[in-house]
Amino acid sequence: MDRFILVVLVVAGVFGLPYLLWVATPNSSVTASDQVKDDIENHQGIDWYFKHKKYANPDEASIELDLVSGAVNEQRWREATTSEQLNKLLLVQPIDWLGVQDELLTREIEDFTGVRFTGWIMRYFEDLSASNPDIPDLTRELVEGSWEYEGSGYIFTNEQIEQTVVIESEEVYQHGDSNDWVESDYRGWIQIVTSPIEEDVSFWFALPESIHQQLPVELTEGLVPAIVQREHPEIQSVYMAADYQSLESPPALYQIFGLSSVYNFFYANRGDGFYWSTFASQLTDIVASAKELSGVPVRKNEELVNHSRISGDQFEVQVDGDWQEMSVKGVNIGMGKPGFFPGEAAITEEEYYRWFQQIGEMNANTIRVYTVHPPGFYRALKRYNEEHDVPLYVFHGAWTEEELLEETQNAFNEETNKRFIKEYQDIVDVIHGNARILPQVGHASGTYEADISEYVVGWIIGIEWYPEMVVGTNEENDHLKDYDGQFVKTENASPFEHWLAMHMDGILTYEADNYNELRPISFTNWVTTDLLDHPSEPNIDEDLVSVNPNVIRLKNEMEPIGQFASYHVYPYYPDFLNVDKEYLEYVDQDGEKNSYAGYLNDLRAAHDMPVLIAEFGIPASRGGTHINPYGWNQGNVTEQQQGDYVSKLFRTIIAEDYLGGLVFSWQDEWFKRTWNTQEYDNRERRPYWSNRQTNEQNFGLLSFDSMRVQVDGSFEDWTEVDDFIGDSSASLKVTHDEANLYLKIEGLQDTERARIVLDTIPDQGNTGIDALSFEDGIDFIVDMNGEESRLVADTYYDYYHYLYGNDQKMIEPVSNGRKNTGKFTPIYYVLNKKLYYPELDEVLPFEFYETGKLTRGNGNPNSADYNSLADYEFGDNSVEIRIPWLLLQFRDPSRLEVIGDVFKDGEEASEFIESIGIGLVMGEGEASVLVSEDSGLRRYSWESWNVPTSNERLKESYYILQQTFADLE
Repeated sequence: MDRFILVVLVVAGVFGLPYLLWVATPNSSVTASDQVKDDIENHQGIDWYFKHKKYANPDEASIELDLVSGAVNEQRWREATTSEQLNKLLLVQPIDWLGVQDELLTREIEDFTGVRFTGWIMRYFEDLSASNPDIPDLTRELVEGSWEYEGSGYIFTNEQIEQTVVIESEEVYQHGDSNDWVESDYRGWIQIVTSPIEEDVSFWFALPESIHQQLPVELTEGLVPAIVQREHPEIQSVYMAADYQSLESPPALYQIFGLSSVYNFFYANRGDGFYWSTFASQLTDIVASAKELSGVPVRKNEELVNHSRISGDQFEVQVDGDWQEMSVKGVNIGMGKPGFFPGEAAITEEEYYRWFQQIGEMNANTIRVYTVHPPGFYRALKRYNEEHDVPLYVFHGAWTEEELLEETQNAFNEETNKRFIKEYQDIVDVIHGNARILPQVGHASGTYEADISEYVVGWIIGIEWYPEMVVGTNEENDHLKDYDGQFVKTENASPFEHWLAMHMDGILTYEADNYNELRPISFTNWVTTDLLDHPSEPNIDEDLVSVNPNVIRLKNEMEPIGQFASYHVYPYYPDFLNVDKEYLEYVDQDGEKNSYAGYLNDLRAAHDMPVLIAEFGIPASRGGTHINPYGWNQGNVTEQQQGDYVSKLFRTIIAEDYLGGLVFSWQDEWFKRTWNTQEYDNRERRPYWSNRQTNEQNFGLLSFDSMRVQVDGSFEDWTEVDDFIGDSSASLKVTHDEANLYLKIEGLQDTERARIVLDTIPDQGNTGIDALSFEDGIDFIVDMNGEESRLVADTYYDYYHYLYGNDQKMIEPVSNGRKNTGKFTPIYYVLNKKLYYPELDEVLPFEFYETGKLTRGNGNPNSADYNSLADYEFGDNSVEIRIPWLLLQFRDPSRLEVIGDVFKDGEEASEFIESIGIGLVMGEGEASVLVSEDSGLRRYSWESWNVPTSNERLKESYYILQQTFADLE
């Protein structure tokens, strides 16, 4: 009997002691709501882990647990990213990115978690054969050809672009924390994500070098983030790029002390081995990290502070407790990038950080933004400034709704004011790292936790004011008296100036009340609404009304901090800058005549406060608009000229005793329009291709053009894939990118003539050239004829002459609406319409230039004789040519959309085509020979795109300005 009792006790001890030890183990510090616990039960491994670790009672816990996965909706995401009392640990299982229907929500999730989904997923299979049931049918269907794989290897698949790549290999990827790598035993599907901050990645997968070299997606050194942890003040988000918690054999028990170690021993090298050997310990580390969250920082200063001020005529910033003078030398940064409108807020944190590095290396000290950027901007700026001895300072704007102002013609409109107040109150919270902005179409949104307030040296609120709106505001509100607020007042102000003072006071008061902080302030102004009279200006609207900073005054604590005026001033517009006799005779710091300096001198003298030139610049575009007497034109200048001219303007700004200048702009912006080309393209598709003919898109010091062919006469960019037509005497190659159609004629000397004929639109064009006849009408000819090389258009299809001749009656038309006349005309763009100039007492005629004239030069940015305006260059018995899409009257090359039959359907006529016909004519006159594979024109086509190719490149102007900024130390 005693032996039986002993056995019973031994057995009870073996099985009961681990349970008793588990019971005796203190609860974890983690709690979860009943709803979250119910959700977690669907995730076996995570459910088992936290039950095994023992949930804490809510009143004893320090961490609240939450979990989201799959096709999360906006409401669930809001709940998950809100912490009410405790710090929160948010586990994010793989998101079904295609299932998240709201693009704004997708971006918010990416921003909050610190991941970017590439669209690709991958998995390693021991058996790639078609008989393997673990390989989805859809994956097999996305492979070109039949599935004939055997053995082991990798499958990469992307449902968005319907592509699967299979790489046979016996090399297995590794996993680790970047210091300790082992061959991975995880065999599930893995989302290929990227993370802008490497330190956020706590666990990695590392692909073999042989696989990395064959990847369909770009990865740094073949590293795939496996677990990404991002720390927020009250929330630790943990994104898991795979379903690591999935178990083939989930344990029935969890109330056993040390059970995970037992399972780790028995399940090594088995299906659940990764969970027990690796993921469980990762969860332990994750919980420990969440315990260290700092919580919500104190945002409000104990006493009123300012980090910058206006002292006399100089900006000063506080550095280590001392005030230092600062001449402003910087750039404006918008929110546009290839493939996106600015309101989509698509610039990533890593892009911002890289740009800040380049801006700092340019010897700039300041950037200006016009409105709220995505959270990555503020995180990147804070990180950059903390990592560099010389910070980048910020002038922050607050945007006013242009459409409402234009529509109502009254700035005091209730909705206008409601939106403007919300805008600048949000911005104050944003720069203090204390904002959560909900998604809204056309605006940045997300969680803002990076406090950059010490680097924001001033406010510049508002936009370039439409003069008609200012007049309307003044007339509708002429009963208003002067404004007198907490920090701002007016003296003899107009109603619109009253409105400005009210909102300047509003942003200052909000920041003082909530954060006990103030900074210098200004509002956006431009030449059109400056406080000067311009009797030589021919356009009435450009000198209709003034917005005068001098009537707005600071008071109380803001008085010693200071106010400044901000102007956008370009050298070529308004027109008086090019014709005013006094300004044209003004001699600048270099002893040269300079109307820009003359105007700046008058403007500065008229102000009772220091003035900042908040925008100035020159676009390095092929297309041009306004002409300046010194060549500082709005476009049709090279990148070198851009750098030289912008440097000259900046030195002039400094010499005329300004606070400094902010170059417009840092990056090219493909979404923009220009008045003389805006009727040519599809406004809804502008961000999806690069329009070299539209100067507003090319103000940047940073280019995005991919330059498929660099047009330098070396012909290194061409391949056999580009072969198009040819015979024993001559041949033609064709390719394209997001900006140009590229053509290469082989068998042509620069003393010989050749013509490339193009049929871009059906049922139009001329069917005869010289002695040659064509079945398809020819719409354009690229005429390579020495210094007279140019692109010409079928007279019927000449959009310039139709628009300004047939439609607007400003010039003589060249077509009466009859097709197939056999005539071609040069391609022109308007520079200015007919205007009366009061100072000249003269009407200057309609002004234009030939934009179809082709320029010979070296288009390779890496060459010493680089010419960014080069259209063609000869080499060894050949020539390569690039033609901008808009010159061929493509409204949108990304969808093969061209200007349609304007005589039939009007100026907005549009047509989608399937291809363009291209032929090569060698010789001229009776000796003309068509080089073709058949009697007709061979067709050239391409796949449409919504994601344009692009490549960041610092323009030649960047390096010139780098030296100019360095000279001002």
